[in-house]
Amino acid sequence: PLEVSQRIQYTGYLTEESSFSKKVARKQIGIDEEQKIVVCSMGGGQGAFDIWKNIIEALKNNINLFDMAYLILGPYLEPEDAKKIIELQNTYAWLQVKTYVADMPVWMTASDLMIGAAGSNMLGEILACKCNSIVIPRQVREVEQHIHSTILSNMKLVRMCALQDVLNGSLNKMVATALTEPLSISKSPLMNGSSKYCTYLSDWYNRTVKE
Repeated sequence: PLEVSQRIQYTGYLTEESSFSKKVARKQIGIDEEQKIVVCSMGGGQGAFDIWKNIIEALKNNINLFDMAYLILGPYLEPEDAKKIIELQNTYAWLQVKTYVADMPVWMTASDLMIGAAGSNMLGEILACKCNSIVIPRQVREVEQHIHSTILSNMKLVRMCALQDVLNGSLNKMVATALTEPLSISKSPLMNGSSKYCTYLSDWYNRTVKE
């Protein structure tokens, strides 16, 4: 109804668009400018062990295309699973594992490839940082992540690898393609929604009071 539609305002993605360069981001986290790096995060990480195994396998099969991979496991990955992945640092010299970082957008901006979960917050951060990315919708019972990331994939803003395809080994080829043919995002969709949200509420309130 018109009465309802007039009260709806699209804010865009909540994340503020990144204002710093890859060079500045790398300096901030101590990574050499010349290194080619992959950054991976599954958000909070709960129940993500099988995904991590396939990500590591895909990276191992494409080691000739990058120098270092940084895995950010998330604070909720089960302790025994986290331990198994952390121990892989002793096997692979190209692998570094972190449980959590407070400045995820900085790591995204610094990366040559970002492999991430397709939650709305992470998708917003990926778009804000304009990073070359592969996203994995990991919801099992809901389809929101798959729908959202498919739309962005069709817009050439991200590459999307469905969960079943990840588990079937299809990530290998996609990682190779993403590293040799990176996506170049010149313009993100509407961003800075967290700031606009307050403005829209204020405008709506003032209009209501006048009426």
